[in-house]
Amino acid sequence: MPARRPLLLAVPLLTSALLLAACVPTAAPDATSTPTSTSTGKPTSGASPSATPAPDASPAAETGIPVGIGCNELITPQQIYDYNPNFGLAADFVPEAGTLAAQAVAASGLACRWTNQTSGDTIDVSVAHLDSASTARRRAELAATSTSVSAYGPDGYFDQGDLASAAQAFAGEFWVAAASIAFFAAEDAEPIMRAAITAVG
Repeated sequence: MPARRPLLLAVPLLTSALLLAACVPTAAPDATSTPTSTSTGKPTSGASPSATPAPDASPAAETGIPVGIGCNELITPQQIYDYNPNFGLAADFVPEAGTLAAQAVAASGLACRWTNQTSGDTIDVSVAHLDSASTARRRAELAATSTSVSAYGPDGYFDQGDLASAAQAFAGEFWVAAASIAFFAAEDAEPIMRAAITAVG
């Protein structure tokens, strides 16, 4: 009987070894086998794109020729007085970025502001002598997105907004624009627009 004890002890040891081997985790899969995106956001081979990139919303750069007139020639003091005697020319006017006036200045144009001395309302008038490609592009954009009006001639447009409305027209390659909270309809901007168109026409 004592001679068989080592054999009986060997069986539990073998069983324990097998159980421990079953508990050892298998090797983790190679991390390089799964396609990932690069730091630039572009997927590597085998990965599907996550999203279509948004188109560039920046407007195309416009070039133009200096207009060569000042604000008192664009709209004379008598013309603005006839429109409303409360409006006076604002000195050192700098258009806010993104406005029609700022776009005109960026194309070597002129931008002027008149302020109502009673209400504080403003009228911004701008003009730019654009190159032919920029003129054609603006004409096409306005024809597609704005309301065509005949108040300023055959090539006029008007858009009414909550805070300000804008009138735009072309006199050859001259692009004329006027924006004001005082423009409730296309006809409200007509005297200003016709004066500016005549000044550059």
